[in-house]
This record gives sequence, C-alpha cells and structure tokens, in this order.
Amino acid sequence: MSKVFNQANIYICLWCLYYMQGTLYEQGSIVSRTILLVLMIMSVLNVYLLNVKYKLPLYFKGLNILLGMFIVYGLALFVGGRYIPVGFSKISYLQEILISLLPIYSAYLYTRKGQITPRSLRLWIPIWFIVAITSFYFNKQLVIDSLVSDRVEITNNVAYSFVALMPVLVLYSKKPIIQFAFLLCCLVFVLLGMKRGAILVAFVIFCWFVFRIIKLINGNKRIYVSILIIAVVLIISAVVSSMLSTNEYFVIRLEQTMAGSTSGRESLYSVFWSNFISEQNFFRMMFGGGANYTLALAGNYAHQDWLEILTNQGLFGVAIYFYYFINFYFSWKFTRNNPIQYMAIGMLFIISFMTSLFSMGYGNMEIYATLTLGFFLAVSSR
Repeated sequence: MSKVFNQANIYICLWCLYYMQGTLYEQGSIVSRTILLVLMIMSVLNVYLLNVKYKLPLYFKGLNILLGMFIVYGLALFVGGRYIPVGFSKISYLQEILISLLPIYSAYLYTRKGQITPRSLRLWIPIWFIVAITSFYFNKQLVIDSLVSDRVEITNNVAYSFVALMPVLVLYSKKPIIQFAFLLCCLVFVLLGMKRGAILVAFVIFCWFVFRIIKLINGNKRIYVSILIIAVVLIISAVVSSMLSTNEYFVIRLEQTMAGSTSGRESLYSVFWSNFISEQNFFRMMFGGGANYTLALAGNYAHQDWLEILTNQGLFGVAIYFYYFINFYFSWKFTRNNPIQYMAIGMLFIISFMTSLFSMGYGNMEIYATLTLGFFLAVSSR
C-alpha cells in the first residue's frame, strides 16, 4: 500500500488533476490554484533536497544556471511590473517557467529514491494518454467557442502533448504491439491538432524511434516489428488521405506550408533581430530588456527561444541557453552504452532543440516529457 501512495505517485497524480481543469472542475478555480500551490511547494523542496543530497549529472549543471537566470528575471518582472500580457498577472512569467522546468528535478529525485520505476511509469502511461486526449478535446471546444465563424477545425496546441508522450513509450520495448499502438495514437492526434511544428517534430521523432528500434532488435522479432511499423505508416497515410479529402482547414494549412508561410513568424523575427543589431545600449545588448520585453517591442512573443532570450536576456542569456543544450547533448551521449536510455533521452533532446527553433520551448515543456527526462537521467546516473 505504501508503494502505491508514495510521494512520487501523489506528485504525478496531482499533475494529472491539474491538467484536467476545465473537465473535472472549473478552469482557473480555487481547486486548480490549490493543486498548483501544493505542486510548487513539493517541487521547490525537491530541488533543494536534490542539490543537497546528490551529486547531479552534467545536465543539471546547465539546468540550474538556466533556471536561476529565469527566476531572477521573473522576480524583477514581478517587482517592476512591466510588460504584463492582458489577462495575465505579474507572477505569470515565473509561474510558467517553474511549471515547465521543476518537474525534472522531482522525477530525478523520486527515481533515485526508488519511488518511480519502469513498472510504475508503464502503469501511468495509459492515464497520461487519457489526460492528454481529454485536454485535447477540451481545448478544441474552447477555441471553437471563441471563434466568430462556424468553423469546427482548428489548430490545437495540445498536439505537443502527444509529441511529449512519444519518448516514454520506449519502456514498452518488450511489448511492441502496445508500444506501436500508443505511438500510432500519438501520431494521429498530432495530425488532428494540425500544429505544423508538432507534426514536423513528431515525424522526426518517429523516424528516430524506428531507426533505433530496428537497430536494437534482431531475428524474428525484427520481422514482427517491421510489420508493425508498416501498419503504422499505412494507417497514418490513410488518415492523411482522409483529411486531405474531407478537411478543408487541413488543406489550407498544408498549402500555407508549401507556400512558405510561417504564420507571421518571419516578421516577428525581423523585428527582434533588427532591434538587437541596432541596439546602442551595451547593458541591454548584454543582458536584454527584461522578461517579456518582446511584448514591448512587437506585442507578441518571438515564438523562437533563441530570439526570445536574446531580446529578453541578451547575449548573456543566449550563452546560458547554449550551455544548457551542450550539457543536455553530452548527458545524452554518455548513455550510448544503454540503448533504451540513449533512445529516450535522444528523443527528448531532439524535441527540446527543434521546438526551441520555431516555438516556445523552455517555458512550455510538457509534464510527460519532463517526468520522463528526470526518470531517465536518474536511471543513467546510477
């Protein structure tokens, strides 16, 4: 009984409940705020315990500095109160960062303590899919209700949740039919989300997944897995074909992509890059204009991590972000002798780096990805 109700399972359960707001209970209610407060207290305590009790792997050296930088800038925004988006509070910037990054520490700590195991994660995976699917349809309805048109198809940001779920599926390596059934589910929902960045990342991850799986197995099992791969490809091809013939919005999104449309990103990138190269203030060039300074310049985020950080935290911030990814990369490479860990951490690295190039990655890391990352970093450091 104590294994079921250990701190790790309570922590993961609370995250699932938090992500179910709007379905199980009202979004933004006292319930969600209370759950988040408890999670933040647990997470901050875990960060302290982890840094005090354990010799941390290389990855956390970069993460500690990156998190420290964001906390300093977030507190400055909270005290100064500039560049606050409409509908957001002073604490929103810092809250987003903490929600995104802190679970990595907790998952690492709980794994080192033996409270998160491959078996326990395999039991959580179906629940994570239920939460992600529920969130997907809730967000879809929320967006549709906000539209003035009668359109029923939209771009759904929750598609990234299914990209984040793909790395943890390596834990089903001994049950390939379950593994590929969940993988197919991820790919289908990514397509239904019609988020072009998520589709691109999912495609790359799927190719990496297939390449590593084929390399890992041999004999009759390779034939069996090859049949499963072909089945997934055929089903996905059928889904795409169906969407092309019945979904006008999907066709429009595809045509926009073929035409080189980036949903206005090119104009945003131009604004932020032009601002940097013409900057006369040395301090601002080195340390940026502060958290959310992109909002002051263009009324929008950069939708590209490196430009966002360059604008907000300057060259200093870009150097720290680069240092973080260097540590992430070598932490991945150090697991080369363990194929499962290498595959999982590799997928997580690819997701993080690719997302940083055309989206907002560091402040929007999905809980499924951060828990998986913390788990595999802990397992690889034993």
